[in-house]
Amino acid sequence: MKKTLTFNKRGNLTPGKHFLTWDELMRAFGTNAHRKTLLAGMKRGLQILKKAGCKRVYIDGSFVTLKKVPGDYDLVWDERHVNTHVLQQLEPLFYGKFRDTTLQRKKYLGEYFPAMMIAIDRVIDGKNPCFLDMFQTERYTDYPKGIVSLDLQELL
Repeated sequence: MKKTLTFNKRGNLTPGKHFLTWDELMRAFGTNAHRKTLLAGMKRGLQILKKAGCKRVYIDGSFVTLKKVPGDYDLVWDERHVNTHVLQQLEPLFYGKFRDTTLQRKKYLGEYFPAMMIAIDRVIDGKNPCFLDMFQTERYTDYPKGIVSLDLQELL
């Protein structure tokens, strides 16, 4: 069954977590060559997270909007089942002292954040939120918006 995603007047997903499979994500957001290139970079990063035990990620940024040519994607990964030692061996850019979003963008075309990591440069309701919470609000207005939730169990 095809899932229907809804967007608000700003072009963002309606508030909440929108649960998709990889194939559904490809169909919904792989609508042109540029977006397909971003998805290919994302898949390479997701395969590494899956090897380290990650079971779920959340995708945000202009990629999950109606924007025709998004700059990149933003992704948070659920740390609960991740073996961080394995992750650091597989991809030190994702976790620990060598974590680097600039190099992540070059290599994977998007940015990767641990979901519960605190966003020290953002304040919502008087406190610094974790990245998972921050991703569910617009950057300049704190208006609620939706994100895509992806189960990595079925990712090849």
